[in-house]
Amino acid sequence: MGSRLHKIPAECYRAPPITHPHISMGFKRKAMSKQSSPAPQEEKNPEDLSRLNSTQLARRVFSGDLSTKSLQALPAQTLYLAIQRHGIESCTELLELMTEAQYQSLLDFEFWTKDTFRDDKFWEWLSLINEDDSLDLFEQFLELADPNVLGLIVARYVESHITDEATDAAPGPGFYTPDNGHCWIRFHIKDKDQHALFGKFMAVIFQAKAELFYHLIAEAGARTAIEFEEEAYQLKRRRMLDIGIPDEGTIAKIHTPIPLAEVKGMLGQENTASSQHPDISIDPLIYDGFSPQPLAGLVGELLASEGGSEAEAQLSLISNASLFFFGVDLSSFEDVQLHLHKVRGAINIGLERAIQSSDGSLSA
Repeated sequence: MGSRLHKIPAECYRAPPITHPHISMGFKRKAMSKQSSPAPQEEKNPEDLSRLNSTQLARRVFSGDLSTKSLQALPAQTLYLAIQRHGIESCTELLELMTEAQYQSLLDFEFWTKDTFRDDKFWEWLSLINEDDSLDLFEQFLELADPNVLGLIVARYVESHITDEATDAAPGPGFYTPDNGHCWIRFHIKDKDQHALFGKFMAVIFQAKAELFYHLIAEAGARTAIEFEEEAYQLKRRRMLDIGIPDEGTIAKIHTPIPLAEVKGMLGQENTASSQHPDISIDPLIYDGFSPQPLAGLVGELLASEGGSEAEAQLSLISNASLFFFGVDLSSFEDVQLHLHKVRGAINIGLERAIQSSDGSLSA
């Protein structure tokens, strides 16, 4: 929400100190007053964390003695599921150790349900990274978050007025100026705690990245929140492809029923089709919970064979396709676990029908 009355004057970019009733900028960088987990130990090669369920992974990730290299070697979704198992509120100690892709994927999984940006999750995240004695986590978020997401938030909550000449006269109640009267902003936020937190957030943007601050204000006056959300969603989908989440076409194809006669013709044949998706195994999607027979036996055979890694990648692909097809809230660990049980049940029913229509046996 905003109105761009004039082009932002160049002198605004000098970023003088910000003043706001809820903000004090007397912060330290990486203050050590809080207790923190032991620093991860470095090692020559990443630790083998394959074929572990989310509980086992969470135990290792939050043990305090896992090396940064081992943590960063985990697929982004695998790390996210381990964090979910332990509790998202515990992840702050890991944020600065993550790769850019891991951090951005965490935000993507948290902030989005289908093509809708979750404001409630943004507020939860802002509260999570809000530290009394350091701005490091805020600044990391500004560095790695999609600028379109930042623009979306500003467009939804900030009203701005820009003038060529600095003025001490606010354009209305609730406005304040970060730059001695060139730019006036106010927040359309009713909750007092969120209002104060957002004031701090905007102050951090202004202090750390003045150009970004003015860019967001200007863009929010020129584009709608819907435009920001659509652009952010498209970029999010591209990032999802990079970490092994299938596109909409593949998801639809996986959920298209195959006639039983065609399945019978496929049994025993070698799969020569090349996958357009990266072979990424998301172990918690495979090893969490219980798999019924005959699925458990077949999976065991596949994983013990030379094609075990490919089987893991295919099972991960199927699981993710179903999660996205049905729009499961990925930020809810319980919802994800429940849906994975349903996926295994559906696969198991298909295997039973295939066995019954064949010679009574099915092997990898």
